[in-house]
Amino acid sequence: QRLGKALPPTLEDLRLVNVHSAVVRGVARVLASGPAVRGLEVARCKGGLDNEATSHLATALRDHGGALELLSLWQNSLADARTELVASAISAHARLRIVSLDMN
Repeated sequence: QRLGKALPPTLEDLRLVNVHSAVVRGVARVLASGPAVRGLEVARCKGGLDNEATSHLATALRDHGGALELLSLWQNSLADARTELVASAISAHARLRIVSLDMN
């Protein structure tokens, strides 16, 4: 939760690698009303991204992600339902150029 509060408004890229889903949930809530991040990488979450973290992340992407150009969610055990949730959240992002869902 402290990490989320510490994100500066000038932040352009955020990389979260090998963290717990709880960290992703906290940061996703901040992104929903925080900096206009252009690149977001969430990779190798411990135990994969759980349903709650994926839901929070999808909401943040849907409500915030207008500036997003790159989204990388590699090796998170997303499976079909969570991947569809993320895909639905980013479907309207005109600036999004790169989406990576490798090894899910």
